[in-house]
Amino acid sequence: MTEDRSMQAEEALARVRKLDAAVRRESRWGVRYLALYAVASFVFTFVVGMLRGPAIAVASVLWAAFTVGISLWAARQKVHREGYGRRQRVVITAWGAVYAVVICLGSEQHHASLLWWLLGAVATAAPAAVGAVVESRA
Repeated sequence: MTEDRSMQAEEALARVRKLDAAVRRESRWGVRYLALYAVASFVFTFVVGMLRGPAIAVASVLWAAFTVGISLWAARQKVHREGYGRRQRVVITAWGAVYAVVICLGSEQHHASLLWWLLGAVATAAPAAVGAVVESRA
């Protein structure tokens, strides 16, 4: 009887390991999502900072299309690791705060500074880049 329970426990552990591996494999999209968001944020922030006039509106429409597209893609993913939603909310909230500071200060005080917009682009990409690293290790 003890041998039966031992065998059942081993089978259960094997099943848990198999399911864990499947979840890890199927939830890798979260790392790609955050890495892509970091790259796009870097490009968008830098481009918007260096543009003037109506070109900013065009870049903003492209950014909106990107965020809608990537969000729809993320919503269709079936597997999410435990805590992913919370981690993503932290990333997006941090991104919004950093982006607001970079844009507000940059628009008023650094409108022509290549260095400001380069550093600002790095700063806005940082939350998603850190999130991608954290997600890859979760």
